[in-house]
Amino acid sequence: MINDQVKTERPEIQLDGQAEIKKISPILLAWVSLPVIFMIYQGFGAVLVFFLGSPDLSTAVNGTRISQGLAQLFFLILPVYLLVRLHTRQVAGYTFFSTAGMPFSAWFLIPVSVLAIQPLIQSIGYAERQIPWPDQMIAFRDQMEEMMKILVQADGLPELLLIVIVVSVIPAFAEEFYFRGYLLRNFSRQHKPVVTVILTGSLFGLFHFNPFQITGLILLGIYFSFLVWYFQSLWAGIIAHFTNNFLAVMVYYISSQIDLGVPLDDPDYAFPFSAVLVSLVLFGLILQGILNSGKLTKPSGG
Repeated sequence: MINDQVKTERPEIQLDGQAEIKKISPILLAWVSLPVIFMIYQGFGAVLVFFLGSPDLSTAVNGTRISQGLAQLFFLILPVYLLVRLHTRQVAGYTFFSTAGMPFSAWFLIPVSVLAIQPLIQSIGYAERQIPWPDQMIAFRDQMEEMMKILVQADGLPELLLIVIVVSVIPAFAEEFYFRGYLLRNFSRQHKPVVTVILTGSLFGLFHFNPFQITGLILLGIYFSFLVWYFQSLWAGIIAHFTNNFLAVMVYYISSQIDLGVPLDDPDYAFPFSAVLVSLVLFGLILQGILNSGKLTKPSGG
């Protein structure tokens, strides 16, 4: 029944991997993969940072950046690729790596929608900062934020390019490949779309292990999952994910070069309520455009 469902959705996908032959539940594999992938990525990633980077980022910041990029390539993308091969040899088809469902307008509307929702996400993060966290957690949060600032600060365009690749490009492909490629596919084989979208989006937020921005990460994750499900294309999630990370990098870079008059790089900055309201309205309008663009690519009655 599971195999028939996937074959109906994507007739070209042959589920001939060992997990399918042995009839191992894709839901079970999805859940088991979470702690396994987390330990591989975090554990081996830490070892890589130890050898190429430095606990003191100021002395080996580029080594730390490169090690983080390599960790995503070798300890996230590679293990997920091997997981997909347990189901099929057609990795691209299984993980929605197709642009067939992506209309031209979506390539523009998706990044704009992510930009439009930023004031809301930042305001949610600001509200979470007002929670009376224990002193130890506040110290940990401040340390994380200081490390992130060091990692994304660039003195010139060559360094900025490296940061964009490590912080925006690689995570957009690696994390989407796992969450919206593998997990979304596996969960969708037994769960309804709404459950699959909310579940994979929530797991995406939790996987980042950042309780100080958890709500915004989950909301973004759900939105990314919805986009991939709606267009049946991983590229929708990649574009959205890249845009979100790229905006963060550029905010830090531009703020270091010129005085914007608004401290957008300060997590303690609260957007005015009017800006958040405008953000929501704009996002709603752009989302409607995205939904309409998707209808143009779907066959009538489908």
